[in-house]
Amino acid sequence: MTLTLAAPSYAILHADTTCWKCGESTRVTTIWVPSLTDTSDVEGPEEEPQIGGAATLRHIEDLDDNVAAHVREVATWLKKPIDPSSSAGSAGDCSKHHPRA
Repeated sequence: MTLTLAAPSYAILHADTTCWKCGESTRVTTIWVPSLTDTSDVEGPEEEPQIGGAATLRHIEDLDDNVAAHVREVATWLKKPIDPSSSAGSAGDCSKHHPRA
């Protein structure tokens, strides 16, 4: 696993909303960071990473082991468990009542 984003800390945010597909109430989750360093486009020593401010993360594919364990503990309804050893998809789907096709 190659992590390409670093942040000094994070928070897990939950909200209840209405499902766009069926109108049922559903819980959604995101990870918020106060700032970040993104090295995903850095290919050589002469290239600089992107530095960003506060952000919510989308299309999460990998997390370090400690963060992944925390997310699994507090967001058990995520469709795809955040598993550092998995290479399938991302953990961006948070609706618990529509199974993946």
